[in-house]
Amino acid sequence: MLVAFVFVGVVGTLGLLNTADVAWEQSSTFAALGALAALVTMVAAVVAIAVADRSNVAELGFVGNGLLSMSVLSAAHAAVTPEALYADNPAFAVAALLVLPAFVLSSLPMLLASTAFGRWGARRWRDWSIMSTFVAFVVAFALAGLPDAWPSLRPGGPVSIAVCAASCVAVLLFAWRFHRRSALSRSALSRPSLPGSLILVVGFVGLGVSALAPITNVFGAGFWGLRAVGFAAALTLAGCTVAIARRVAPTQAAFAPVLEVDPFLALDLAASPLVRRYLATETDGLASVGTADLALKVADRMKLSVDQRRRLGLAAVMHDVGKTLVPEEILTKPSSLSVEEFQLVQRHASDGAAMLAADVLLAPCAHIVRSHHERVDGAGYPDRLTGSSIPIEARIIAACDAFDAITHDREYRRGLPVGLSLAILNSNAGQQWDAEVVRHLMMVVADSNRAPSATEVELVVPDDLAELLVQIDCEI
Repeated sequence: MLVAFVFVGVVGTLGLLNTADVAWEQSSTFAALGALAALVTMVAAVVAIAVADRSNVAELGFVGNGLLSMSVLSAAHAAVTPEALYADNPAFAVAALLVLPAFVLSSLPMLLASTAFGRWGARRWRDWSIMSTFVAFVVAFALAGLPDAWPSLRPGGPVSIAVCAASCVAVLLFAWRFHRRSALSRSALSRPSLPGSLILVVGFVGLGVSALAPITNVFGAGFWGLRAVGFAAALTLAGCTVAIARRVAPTQAAFAPVLEVDPFLALDLAASPLVRRYLATETDGLASVGTADLALKVADRMKLSVDQRRRLGLAAVMHDVGKTLVPEEILTKPSSLSVEEFQLVQRHASDGAAMLAADVLLAPCAHIVRSHHERVDGAGYPDRLTGSSIPIEARIIAACDAFDAITHDREYRRGLPVGLSLAILNSNAGQQWDAEVVRHLMMVVADSNRAPSATEVELVVPDDLAELLVQIDCEI
């Protein structure tokens, strides 16, 4: 990243120090090349948006959307080139000044990802894209249709310098965001999980450099050079967006319920070495996705905060990561486990917590994973916690994971009907599972029409319930 900032300084300084003595005043050539570059960028941006839409990665959608809005303003800038289609006009300077702000404003939710506005925009990124593109076209048509109706701006004036500086800083913040993710993906592996993120950093830095173009001498060497850098950076961003969107697909599928809460987690999760290793070793199609989906619906009913739901969703998907250290023959053993084998299985809660604690992104979920086998009556493990001393997220995962396990088939047993499964949970509410959580879980299941009627929950639980619960405890 330091090299990138040095690059910004060198290229930007050369552009700003250029004098009018070195200039190539070819208005018609610039108009033609500018229009061609804008068209190419527009096509690349549309492809990037389409790929992001198919993979449903909001962050990449914002990058494509920013490039599209930027290319629309670039086309307007080329159209109003003095002595090409129009005489000398103030719209030329205004259009140049609006190119990078168009990118920043169209991608603004990504810049404010940690805020309520950012999360709102991420969940509705397609609507945001349509709206911002429409605004960009309106401004572009206004510039081209009324080229003399705009205030005159000097390249070195305070307005130009302020807008250019703000745009440059904003784009470099995008670069920092992807740099941080690339550093995360390399922290435990020699080969980064998302090498395209590094190239994205270079693309954003190049775009930041091009933000200085409006304050250079018109048609000087800096003017031409910075626009060339901007065009190359835009194509780089579009290409990387397409490449990364395809590689994020497995993570997107595994964490789909969590990404409904915070769509900006997709690339962070894809960059996590622990997540990648877990997805590579998981062989059951990530059954925990169903647990996560159910747990988040229960959390919605219980009015948990956004931060709590984010931690809950991540922990629900990753709660069995510690089982990757348990021999497969023990996990799939159809008969009862020996005392030593069961103790080995029980270690997965603490082992999983230790694994998550070593991951920057997942560390806040470590205590939840450690406690997801605790019981409200204190008979759980590994810490024998009771009642409200167990994190609420862990209590929700425990009940939802048990329900998911009871209702699904295994190689050595058939899944039980939904109503009977709820009856089993209800009969142990206040002992093994939190009574309030079970109550909300039953409501969620009823709302989803998985339980035909309330009377179904009143079914008599099986006589071998204790043995079944021990078996379930080994599975979840």
